[in-house]
Amino acid sequence: GILPYPISGRGWYYDGLVWAALFVPWRAFDDDDVIVRVSATSFPNSQIGPQMPFPIWWLIMPPSAEVLHAMFWMGYRDANNYFSESHHRTGGCCDRRHKLPRQVKMLQKHLRSDPIDRFDKTAQRLISTLEATAMWHWYAGCIAVLATLCPLLALTFWMLS
Repeated sequence: GILPYPISGRGWYYDGLVWAALFVPWRAFDDDDVIVRVSATSFPNSQIGPQMPFPIWWLIMPPSAEVLHAMFWMGYRDANNYFSESHHRTGGCCDRRHKLPRQVKMLQKHLRSDPIDRFDKTAQRLISTLEATAMWHWYAGCIAVLATLCPLLALTFWMLS
């Protein structure tokens, strides 16, 4: 959104879709606040976001409800991975020296001591469908762009020659 949303007792939340994170640094309200940058579109500098790019036209023309449900499960999985200690380990001989990011350490104290993992085979199937659908959309989009540009380029070169 354009305007920030109020969070009672904490300050304001700003939707990062229009935030120029590459040019304007992120900041917290208090010194003990932490910021976890979450992006639904894999923008740079985000800490949680999809591992694959979604077609940009989905911002204007959303996909099916099943694909949106799969996006939810993908975000659930990615957030779970981000906050798990095993995700931040490098492995090998340097594993014991690797430190968790400050955001993870600060927010882990707010996590449940007995987490409930609701990620199941259905969620994994939905994510697989989402990945296949996104790749198909990218492929179809590229074909449509090439089909549009090729005649235009040929006409342009013909006119310039």
